[in-house]
Amino acid sequence: MNRIYVKMDGRLGNQFFQYAFARKLQSLVGGDLIFDFTSLKLNKKDGFDGADGLENHLEKFNVKPYKYIDSGNFDSSIIPSHQRRLFNIMRRIKPMTRRRWYVELVELIDHRLLQALGIYFLESANPYKYLRYPSKPRDLFVRGWFEGSCYFKDIAAELREELTPKLPISDDLTGLYADLLSDEYICVTIRRGDFTSDTYSKRYLICTPEYYEKGVRIIKERHPGAKVFACSDDVDWCRRNLDFGSDTIFEPDGLPVWEKIRLMSACKHFVLSNSTFSWWCQFLSAYGEKCVVAPSVWRRDNPAPKEIFDEDWILI
Repeated sequence: MNRIYVKMDGRLGNQFFQYAFARKLQSLVGGDLIFDFTSLKLNKKDGFDGADGLENHLEKFNVKPYKYIDSGNFDSSIIPSHQRRLFNIMRRIKPMTRRRWYVELVELIDHRLLQALGIYFLESANPYKYLRYPSKPRDLFVRGWFEGSCYFKDIAAELREELTPKLPISDDLTGLYADLLSDEYICVTIRRGDFTSDTYSKRYLICTPEYYEKGVRIIKERHPGAKVFACSDDVDWCRRNLDFGSDTIFEPDGLPVWEKIRLMSACKHFVLSNSTFSWWCQFLSAYGEKCVVAPSVWRRDNPAPKEIFDEDWILI
């Protein structure tokens, strides 16, 4: 049987994007899923800045069966040699952080040549326009971020089933979960953590207190009775610096990440931070009339993801 080999990177949100794209490929051509977590293992071992959360998050969710490996980047015993060699060449000549005159040519080669040979290396500024899905079963090598529903929106219903936590909700959260499902809540995701560090603040610290409060006001103008469920990796900071009104509840302390996903995706409306974790909480919400507010700039670098914004979002 053919294989879909995915080079995994990042935390939960990134892993969900990579999983979703792999499942899209699998829905087209079948095959066994192989997820290589070597980079996460090495970054955590080497004390990578912000290494917290670099682990296999998929194991906590009802995902399709896959083979887990962490024995070495681009495992030569699994990836065909021609795919491995071509990928290694392309990742050295294809600039990822700046747009240069030859990028378009390289990316044209990328989708005409590499994808014809079963290599999906999509890490550019506008990768979706270069994407050509496979039409027949074959071994596929996948490396990219795939940040946007355009890559897998036609299997959204399946993904919402698969990306649910394996463990049942804890007894002390059942009341809150039922309330979030039944009432009209705005989930506000406030990302702090490593975004505030000297290493990452210039690139990622985009969403201000004024942004979050304005986002809530916009949604409440459309849904006056909506309440606020504020979620953050720094709840104490949020309590001191944000004012969403008296109808606000903050996430309980000490929640595992899979429990956060369950609670946040139970909400009906969303004010996002520029975080892939935040993105997935709104995607996993099955509410058909949800209102989503997002920052118009996702991150201050080039290339930055563009497909990550859905057409019906409100950008501020």
